[in-house]
Amino acid sequence: MMAAKRHGHQPVQRLGWAALAYHKQKCVTPDPGLCKHYLQNDGKPDEQLGVSLGTWNIGSMSGRGTEVCEELRKRRMDVCCLQEVRWRGQGAQFMGVKGRRYKLWWSGNSDGMGGVGVLVKEELCEKDLEVRMKSDRVMTVVMALEEEVVRIICVYGPQSGRTGAEKERFYDDLRSEWDLHSVGELVLGMGDFNGHVGKRIEGYEGVHGGNGIGERNVEGKMLLEFCDEKELCVANTWFRKGEKRNVTYSAWRNRTEIDVYCWERKIESI
Repeated sequence: MMAAKRHGHQPVQRLGWAALAYHKQKCVTPDPGLCKHYLQNDGKPDEQLGVSLGTWNIGSMSGRGTEVCEELRKRRMDVCCLQEVRWRGQGAQFMGVKGRRYKLWWSGNSDGMGGVGVLVKEELCEKDLEVRMKSDRVMTVVMALEEEVVRIICVYGPQSGRTGAEKERFYDDLRSEWDLHSVGELVLGMGDFNGHVGKRIEGYEGVHGGNGIGERNVEGKMLLEFCDEKELCVANTWFRKGEKRNVTYSAWRNRTEIDVYCWERKIESI
């Protein structure tokens, strides 16, 4: 998935998205061999898989509803978390052509910048149990999928230039949503965290799988500390992929991965 913006005279590219393939096979993280059935970056589920989830920094949803829905259909995506929806307020609506629609729930702000949303294939909408719009950076959709309750938390983390107070508020909101889950629910945090966890795992064994890229920054450390606190892993780092498939953001000479999945270190099927 690629969308390009201009920054000065150099292109800033949203190079990729991450796609999560979920099914009922038991998976105990952080073992990449066991996890390979759960996470696929090409968005093409195999015959074992029941539901496919993805996350995508869309740049803007304005005038792009049909285009986005068709792209998700092409990639066989059932549920997709969106960042930078850039719609004001909060709401829900169907979009796309008849017979191939998705329902979008979004949570924005008053100035129409940033914002998050979750797109759910129309055929699955009856499985939605709850939608919580915490802020323009954090929202939650709870669904009954394959006899299991799955809590999907969509996030859009503050960029490095934002204030420390804003970053702390973001993690406070994320923490409060995460803590609402019931025993037995599968909880997934998905989105653009705007943090670079880097290659090194020192100090975060069990959280970081060692397959990151680049150097860790302050925002990446905050993400790792949150995951360590909640006994989660940064799932992307537990899969051996070439750097080209790791990179989801490129600006000037910087190439990094900021679109991330977080889940419990031990996931068991029902």
